[in-house]
Amino acid sequence: VSDTVGTVTFQRMAKSAATSTLYHYSGDDFPVPDETPEFVEVPCTTLDTWCDENQFRPSIIRIDAEGAEAAIFRGMPK
Repeated sequence: VSDTVGTVTFQRMAKSAATSTLYHYSGDDFPVPDETPEFVEVPCTTLDTWCDENQFRPSIIRIDAEGAEAAIFRGMPK
């Protein structure tokens, strides 16, 4: 999930899959030295949209999104 409904570019890290993210690292910001990311188009939705479509209301949310947390919060104002 993010702040977009549609398609987004996911930055996939081959050496360290745990650092793959929707957040776009650049230059010296890459979390893994000597890593070249693969950019993949993936479907995306907001948490509010997903909850509305699935008649679900979470009581607690845990987020670990490798730098993309702000976008997730923007997509869940409800």
